[in-house]
Amino acid sequence: MTVRRSPLHSIISDMKEKFREMELELVQLREVHGAVQKTDPTPVEEDYRKEIAMLKEEFQELKNQKEEYNKQLSVIREELRELREDRRKTSENGKQLPALKEQLTQTGEEQQSLEQTPPPTTTAINPGSAPPPDSNSQTQPQSVLLMDSNGKFVDEKKLFPRRNVTKIWCPNTQKALELLCEEQLASPSHIIIHTGTNDLRAQQERVDTALVNVAEKASSNFPNSKIILSTLLLCSDFHPDTIRHINARVARDCALKPNVYLAQHPTLNLNSLYDHVVFIFAKTLKDTTAPAHCSNPVDTP
Repeated sequence: MTVRRSPLHSIISDMKEKFREMELELVQLREVHGAVQKTDPTPVEEDYRKEIAMLKEEFQELKNQKEEYNKQLSVIREELRELREDRRKTSENGKQLPALKEQLTQTGEEQQSLEQTPPPTTTAINPGSAPPPDSNSQTQPQSVLLMDSNGKFVDEKKLFPRRNVTKIWCPNTQKALELLCEEQLASPSHIIIHTGTNDLRAQQERVDTALVNVAEKASSNFPNSKIILSTLLLCSDFHPDTIRHINARVARDCALKPNVYLAQHPTLNLNSLYDHVVFIFAKTLKDTTAPAHCSNPVDTP
């Protein structure tokens, strides 16, 4: 008895047969491919390989150049940073030049004014010379004015016309400390001090301490003299509150010193006319030196 094969079985059998044939062909292709790889490359393939090698070398060179350029860029950036820093410092120095120029101009004007000031009617004291002999007490000044540039237009002869008065240029508190001794001033009955404005730029609000030190030395070295310490005038270079705070601290610290008197200038401000400033400034100094109610005034107008 024969078994009849179904069409499905026939198809499966055919497919298996075809798969076996395909496997054989694949094995043959692999063998052929392996044999081709073992053979020498063709001239075209050799050219391709050379071009690829050259491209690799060029790429490496470009990579090296990039690293070199990055190093140079870092150096340039550092130089640019240093140039900007130098430019900033130069700009800051340039901003300070006008102030220094103004200060030098003011100092030159003060020196020129000092040189052009006519000598007083009596013998003036040279700060660097020895004191006059005691036997000739008439030549010793009765009143001494230590003044910075704010006092250069104060006429000491009109201020105290009946007294032997000497005005000495005193640009800062350090100079005042150097002058406040008998070797320089002899033994005056009145010492009027106005200085400290030129110390503001360097010392700022510490000027009050410098002025108090001046008052203390004057009071200690001249206990029998009347010391008149003039407070600072307002100026356009510094805020008015800074000047007022300094003056307030000076007034507080000098309040208990027995022979120190303050000449304050509350009515003078930045809007005052210059002639008015000179007049009020001088009048305040005179009134503080010889109050109107005093039974023995220094001078009468």
